[in-house]
Amino acid sequence: FNPNSKLGGANGYKKLNQQLSKWKIPLVSNVNITTFQNSGNGYSVRKSTAQLFTGLPGLRYSFKLNTGVSDTEKPITYFLSPRLIKSAADKYIKNYDVKLYGKIGFDNISTDIYSDFSKKGYSRQQMLNILSDTVSDLSKKSPIYIRTGNARLLPYTSYVFDLTSDCSHY
Repeated sequence: FNPNSKLGGANGYKKLNQQLSKWKIPLVSNVNITTFQNSGNGYSVRKSTAQLFTGLPGLRYSFKLNTGVSDTEKPITYFLSPRLIKSAADKYIKNYDVKLYGKIGFDNISTDIYSDFSKKGYSRQQMLNILSDTVSDLSKKSPIYIRTGNARLLPYTSYVFDLTSDCSHY
């Protein structure tokens, strides 16, 4: 975990956390461990990406809300192979200090549940099991904050934000 330099780096993060603590507001460092945008840190867009049934890498494009046209200004996002989710979380939490950086937040962990059609292969249910085990392990180090919620993750979650009041009715 490296604090974003736009937020003042490690020192700025510490000051922010101290000020928020005075106001009894938790600092939540939000991360996404199911997707990545570039090769690096031991992950490759060719080898570390979940595969579609066609053998192509699983990726997500951004679209402009007002036109529905692909947003070419935003980078392509690749889905991390489920076999690497646990190790990505372990790398993230290894040097994470809750007192300095606040609580752990996951942006898409409750909604990014996908299959991997690589040779090893993972079903959506296996992916959900991996995410559940990963969040269970991380919840021992810090309270977990997640976006939108997911029944399998609720036992390990301290706070859910952006929870919808409606469902798909399926």
